[in-house]
Amino acid sequence: MNTATHMTIAGKRLADHPICRRGYVALVFSGSRHILGELPGEPTAGIDQKYALVDPRLPEEEDFARSPNMPLPIWPEDQIRPVGGMCFIFTDGGHPAVARLEDLGAVKDEHFLLTSDYPACGVDDDLEQRLVDLLAQCHVGQGILILGFGDQGARIADLLQQNFIVDTSRICIWDDQVISRNRARDVGLRVFETVEELLKEANSCGAVVYSPLAHHDRLHQLYCSMQERGLACLSNQSAGTPHSYFHNCDQIMLDESAHRIFHVEGLTLTRRDQQLPFALGISSVRHTLRKFGSTSVDELGSDHYQQIARDCDIINLSEPAPADVFHPSTFIETQRVYVSVHDHPSLPIFAARDFAGKIWPSATQRLFPSSREAELGKTDLERILARHVHRCEIAQASQTSTQQVMLGIAAAHCAANDPIIEIGSALGGSALLMAAATPGGKTLYSVDPGTATRDVMRFLFQREGWSDRLQQIVKTSDEAIDELKYLSGKVGLVFIDGQHTESAALRDIDNYSPLLKPGGALLIHDVTSNYYTVMRTVIEHLLSDTRFTWKCLVDGLAVLERISV
Repeated sequence: MNTATHMTIAGKRLADHPICRRGYVALVFSGSRHILGELPGEPTAGIDQKYALVDPRLPEEEDFARSPNMPLPIWPEDQIRPVGGMCFIFTDGGHPAVARLEDLGAVKDEHFLLTSDYPACGVDDDLEQRLVDLLAQCHVGQGILILGFGDQGARIADLLQQNFIVDTSRICIWDDQVISRNRARDVGLRVFETVEELLKEANSCGAVVYSPLAHHDRLHQLYCSMQERGLACLSNQSAGTPHSYFHNCDQIMLDESAHRIFHVEGLTLTRRDQQLPFALGISSVRHTLRKFGSTSVDELGSDHYQQIARDCDIINLSEPAPADVFHPSTFIETQRVYVSVHDHPSLPIFAARDFAGKIWPSATQRLFPSSREAELGKTDLERILARHVHRCEIAQASQTSTQQVMLGIAAAHCAANDPIIEIGSALGGSALLMAAATPGGKTLYSVDPGTATRDVMRFLFQREGWSDRLQQIVKTSDEAIDELKYLSGKVGLVFIDGQHTESAALRDIDNYSPLLKPGGALLIHDVTSNYYTVMRTVIEHLLSDTRFTWKCLVDGLAVLERISV
């Protein structure tokens, strides 16, 4: 990998700069194509608008902008000026455009940056030196315990073997994920199967490495325990940055990119600078207050996208979204809007985190502590959500990103120590989220008559080490209820995502509601205009059901709480 992706400055990586976390709407690259390396590629792939600027100091064959078959548009020299939301990236301060930008009031590392400020000393080099120091504290032959065997753990184990000739038998692994333990075992490493075994055998080790870049409570507790035992210690945890995903502007929450582009006043956005050479689009997730009958319901709606003309000065977000799926008569007011200039699943995920935190603050903080995308992975739920963000989960849940978050947090709040029933499981993606949100919880009953996807669902639970929690009932929900009646008043959450007809939805509500305990959650999927009769009937039916109170409606996921028997 090119060193440009691992450069560091003052203990920080270039990868932590906003250009590498979608913090801008446009980037302009100029300088040596060899020094820029991969920076215009994968590290900044989240920013769609990219340009090249000629470096007059360089011969044509070395100039990035004049590379053969350059696919990026060339930025005109007469347009070199500081523009909010844009960043010029130069290889060094001798570029003539740097002085021009500074004369016009450009701020370094905001309107432009110099890759020469980021020494070629990479993160890998720093890690290798720290491994040298760690091994110097160990006696010959002592074991080295690696806590966590994800990407970082595997990389550290490989460095120990390849660069320091540490025998495989000396490298010990603990990871609470079955799939990670199996992967470590497959490459010949010693694996502890239980925490009890780890604690019993840890005295044979002379050093411990905490491998994840993020903070994981359980792994970090074990790391601290090993420190107390006197083992030499190395923490690979990244210091991170103080940035949260959103800038809080009262009723409007802006991600980094939008914050550079817009000024906020109430529920209106005004462009800070009209000099961008293209029209803007904004993605938004909207928290609105709806009225169904006499009941007010908090609604979170995602997948709202608006193209904004270049000469548009003000965007009013106080009205319903242009693609609002509900009748205008249901709209009361806009409560809050989450905005980005990028269309990416992290926006709805963090919007749902903020929204859920106002309904169930304790469960949200416990299950979703991370405040920015780079930190995702601190809990099982975050780990599964991160796979969905990066589109690398084998079983994509049929829910939207906002629904995935709410499904997990509702399970954490209402069913942490109670059974869960899911009607309609498909590949098992939603069940996996609920299991991740309730570590150490009780049985999850999957009711689905389809046999084609049952093996996939079992694989998912086996991969995570949760197969003992899954009970698959291969029947229709009408048939399965007799088998589950003994759980009456004991279930923490019922998730209905079965047949999408009016009669089937009502039967599932009537049959399975009595199984919920007081304080349990009833969640119903696809209460949307796509299934109009289901939406109308479910809303009317549950508005008059005094056993329940509405908590929210999230992209058509109705979330209710059982308040009485």
